[in-house]
Amino acid sequence: MTLLREPNQTGHDRNHGLARFQSVRNRRIALRCAFQLPVIIWAVSTYALARQVFDVGVVGSLAASVAVGYVVAVVETMLVASPRSAWLFVARLILTLVMSILGATALDIALFEKDIAAQIRASAEAAYAKKREPEVTAVLKKVEQKKTDWQKALDKANDEAQCRGSGSGRCGLGKIAAELLTQAGIKREDYQQAEQALQTLRADIKQGSITAGLAAPRNAGVLGRVTAFHDFVRDNPPAFWFWILLLTMLLFLESSVMIVRYVGGESLAERVERLEEKRLLTMLERHVSPLAGQAPGTLGRA
Repeated sequence: MTLLREPNQTGHDRNHGLARFQSVRNRRIALRCAFQLPVIIWAVSTYALARQVFDVGVVGSLAASVAVGYVVAVVETMLVASPRSAWLFVARLILTLVMSILGATALDIALFEKDIAAQIRASAEAAYAKKREPEVTAVLKKVEQKKTDWQKALDKANDEAQCRGSGSGRCGLGKIAAELLTQAGIKREDYQQAEQALQTLRADIKQGSITAGLAAPRNAGVLGRVTAFHDFVRDNPPAFWFWILLLTMLLFLESSVMIVRYVGGESLAERVERLEEKRLLTMLERHVSPLAGQAPGTLGRA
């Protein structure tokens, strides 16, 4: 029995004959499983993103999951069905890596949603507090000035009462010293009011930061979540290494079609097809060569 197709043998007959080989069956099973992995990962990631992150309804999330899964299935089919070529291999490799990174990122956002939301809230609170920091600085300077004025007035009253400095020279709590103490008391009240205003401003900023932090995750988009996720893993070593392991695993799973298709080498069916094409080309050359040597006028009488 020959593996090459006879002139009257169809492609279906050839494939049916090759299917009896265990290596061919194993290759088809491996490709079928590898084909399903990226589709499943993208479908699950899309549903999780739509449902948990962007709060889309169940029907909308399922529709988005099916649509994205179908697109990935089309792309994976194109990768499997396209012929072997150096340039096509490079293009397929780049496309596979891009899809793998995007798919891994989508799944990471879904898995780390709580941590990402916390990071977004913290960033929003810090940004709000920084925005209002000039107000705190201005009020704080006012408080320090009021405190300095109060301290100077109090020192002046004490100097008058104790006959120090350039006072009236009347020791004890006289009329002038009492008046100076009254003025010091007024300045103390001004200082206390400024201090109270500072505390009120800080409380208002704290409440505003909390409000901004609660609203930030709902308003954050994909890029904002990706940035927050990178900030989170950068400042958290255990999360960073867990993310590296997860990314590596997802890259491997989503690149499984390329691994089975190319790393596994040439399959038996591809080897048979290559030999068959080579034989057909040889037969065609043998048939065309005698005709090429005939004169143009004799081709019709041949």
